[in-house]
Amino acid sequence: MSSLHAFDFTDLRSSFEALQKSEPRLHLRSIAQRLRVPEVVLTPWRTDATTWQLRGEMQDILARLVDLGPVMTMTRNDYAVLEKLGACEGWHPHSHAAMFVGPVIDTRMFIGKWQHAMISHYEHHGRPQRSLQFFDIYGDAVFKVFATKDTDNLCWQALLSDFAVGELSSPPPCEVRPAPIAPVDIRQVDRETLIKAWDAVEDIHHFQSILKKFKLDRLSATRAVNDVYSRPLGLSAASSVLEAAADKQIPIMIFVGNHANIQIHTGLITKTAWRGEWFNILDFGFNLHLDTTGISEI
Repeated sequence: MSSLHAFDFTDLRSSFEALQKSEPRLHLRSIAQRLRVPEVVLTPWRTDATTWQLRGEMQDILARLVDLGPVMTMTRNDYAVLEKLGACEGWHPHSHAAMFVGPVIDTRMFIGKWQHAMISHYEHHGRPQRSLQFFDIYGDAVFKVFATKDTDNLCWQALLSDFAVGELSSPPPCEVRPAPIAPVDIRQVDRETLIKAWDAVEDIHHFQSILKKFKLDRLSATRAVNDVYSRPLGLSAASSVLEAAADKQIPIMIFVGNHANIQIHTGLITKTAWRGEWFNILDFGFNLHLDTTGISEI
């Protein structure tokens, strides 16, 4: 049974404001990790921010993104961030996996895991910023949409007017994330039967049914078929492959996701750069930021 987070908001807000002042370039997610709280708790307290809670079906809110024109969408996890600039087109509502399948924005959204939607207007490095942010039941951001200079302002305001239920001055309730499930001991997996099931796959999308049948996560399944359908690589393989794709101009697909949303880039990449331990793709309309210290296995 899940339990709700309980915070001393006075002390927490003081700590948050002190961090914002001392490290103004620190991202909100990083501050949340530093303070060991969900990001949604801090969102209404951002300096100079006005934040509105949105009410309504998530799919109804998402459907309105097609009216906005060019936006910047962002999907991330603890170690990878994918940002795309373009219009949200090809909206496909679905109770399990809703999708934008357009020439630029390509997502798979597991709506049942989404809980909170907010619009927040604030200053970001001295510039006005407008964002639409979605969070899961634990208060972690799963998808964000940022207005650009080319976004339709009237449609943005209509979205706010139609779904906002007032300014948010205190954080919404969020549940405590349960402890992670221990990985499967692959020595207990029927390897031969798993390989036969893998042999029969004709569509990559059918792979999920194999994981469900054998009660495996992707990593455990890949380990279990080592030397048949997989083999380990060095930890530098991720950046090496991306650098080679850029150098040889090979079109590729890049997936970045969390448990509630996946976003995809398809096409060429051009400009790669290291910033400390972060490997980056810095193309017009597409950015990837990869914290290579978080890679433990490839």
